[in-house]
Amino acid sequence: MLLLNLLVLLLRHYGYVKKSDDSKHLHEIKIINQVTDYIEQHYNVEIKLRELADIAHMTPTYFSTFFKKYNGISPVDYIIRRRISRSMDYLLATDKTILEISGLCG
Repeated sequence: MLLLNLLVLLLRHYGYVKKSDDSKHLHEIKIINQVTDYIEQHYNVEIKLRELADIAHMTPTYFSTFFKKYNGISPVDYIIRRRISRSMDYLLATDKTILEISGLCG
């Protein structure tokens, strides 16, 4: 999971964007960061694609394509992976039951 996150950050920074598109690229990265921050803060509750698209000021269909371009996976898969990663952290660092952890991680 950490390797995937590192690769995403590298793609975002050095991505496949032409130099003339730098300001657009920076704006897009800002949007992605806003969305991933939102996911980080709300991963434990139901997150709808429409909510994420609204944050980005895009339609859900376009947002899904946009998100996948920058992260390599769909928004739904990103949320699932975030929840699994957080669950693994709880399993390793606490003595909570699996049922308690599932409630904490959505």
